Amino acid sequence: MASRTSKECGICNEVFDEIQNCPKNLPCSHCICMQCIDQLIKNERKLCPFCRRPFEESSAQAFATNLTVLGLVKYVSELEASIQGRHQQTDLDPFVNLLKNCRLENREITLVNIERCKQSATQVMKAIQNNDELIGKLRSLNDKLRKNVLGVIKGIESSNSEQIAYLQHENESLMKQLDSLGHQETHIQDTDIKLENALDFTTSGKFIDEAKEINSTFNTFVEDLTEFVDNNKKSRNSIAKAVEKLNCEVAAIEEILSSRAAEDNEEVSLTPGMVAMAYEEDVPGILTIDYFRKLRKPLLQAIEGGRVYATPGKLERFGSSKQRPGYSTSDIGQIFAKVRFDECGQLCLHHLEETTLPSPCHLIKFSELLELVDNSSRLAFIELGARGRSLGRRLWIRLFPDTIKAQQFALLCTGEKGPCYAGTTVFAVANRGHKKEESVCFGDYEWNNGSGGKAILQDIDWELEVVKEVYDRTWEAGIVSCSEPEHRAAQFAITTQNWCETECIGGFGKLERGLSILNEVISEFSDIKECFIHDCGIALFP
Repeated sequence: MASRTSKECGICNEVFDEIQNCPKNLPCSHCICMQCIDQLIKNERKLCPFCRRPFEESSAQAFATNLTVLGLVKYVSELEASIQGRHQQTDLDPFVNLLKNCRLENREITLVNIERCKQSATQVMKAIQNNDELIGKLRSLNDKLRKNVLGVIKGIESSNSEQIAYLQHENESLMKQLDSLGHQETHIQDTDIKLENALDFTTSGKFIDEAKEINSTFNTFVEDLTEFVDNNKKSRNSIAKAVEKLNCEVAAIEEILSSRAAEDNEEVSLTPGMVAMAYEEDVPGILTIDYFRKLRKPLLQAIEGGRVYATPGKLERFGSSKQRPGYSTSDIGQIFAKVRFDECGQLCLHHLEETTLPSPCHLIKFSELLELVDNSSRLAFIELGARGRSLGRRLWIRLFPDTIKAQQFALLCTGEKGPCYAGTTVFAVANRGHKKEESVCFGDYEWNNGSGGKAILQDIDWELEVVKEVYDRTWEAGIVSCSEPEHRAAQFAITTQNWCETECIGGFGKLERGLSILNEVISEFSDIKECFIHDCGIALFP
């Protein structure tokens, strides 16, 4: 390493002086300062830094001082001071003018910014006033609607009370008239008997006059009864109109209330394959996690004992491999996925793999189980292993909705498209030890070294996908992301620390459980490549 100037030490680049940085000549004639020589002796490296020639001295004082270098340093310092003195006066005025101009420009800029702030404040005040006016209008409309509803209800109550009183009065009048009619009918019958027994026309004429009078009274009663019926019809029409008006008001209120978003409590319908698996005659139409917990004891034991599997092929139910015609007793080479409860009671669908089925066991269609997954809130898991065995440590990842990378991640966790994360190496810890940039890298299912892992979803503009995947969140601990090109788009990284308050670009999920586990694995394994993804899959009821 050479000195930048002849007055500086070639090792520490400090200017030579007569005290600490005094120039000393080594036996090889190279010149360095006393502090650098003492440091070499302290580190037991008695070698010239330039030509590597050794020396035996044990102190920097033992070397000769380079007086030529000291004289040169003194001469250069005096020359620089002289030149600076001559030019200081001539250069003063331009700098003063420049500073004055800068001050004036800053003042003008400050005034412009103040004016802009005033304009912004005026706009904010106008917006506040507009909001106040809008709030007042809404309150007025709400009060008006409330008064209309209360008026309609009171009108109906008042109308009902009047109609009830009127009907009671008319009913009493009608009963009285009916009683009078009964008396008149009896009287007519008596008159008819008397007419039959009458002996002269005078008596008969008298009875006829009485009969006409009774008949006239009866006609009057019939007219009163007809009028009562008409009034009753008018009263019912009035009530019907009031009820119709109330229904219109209620419909308007329901329309306002229906604009509020209701929580979606839909559950997944039970598929025929689930019915076949359950061996239940009273299987419900809706399948929930509580139903799985309430299954008959034999089937619950089958799930907990690892005897329930999902198959991508035709659904078959069997007791042992010998009961399956056309199949050998060995199931090696056939692809199945385990269905298990985890330690927290979460029902999990593991990845498809070649496995030997136990006997007896239950099979269910892989596609039917996928129908139970809520795509708007998928929960995936990866289980870590090391040195050929599982560590029993599982990371749970909540995937963001409407994200192509999240969809691809779920497919690689289940292996339904062929490639799968199971068995892949954890190939790197990026920026290990940096609190704001450390992340763990996974997902090279091709080469296990970070150079592969191409996308399994075709015809996708991954660069455009990176731009679109900006969520209202910052880089925080546990974010799962991928911003690699298409030939490495299946790779993903998990942050271990909160980064910075910038937008999370490329993120498609976040660790819901297991961040402390990931940090423990980083601390435990200095070579992270000893770790791998032992198992992976998705939760059926996230």
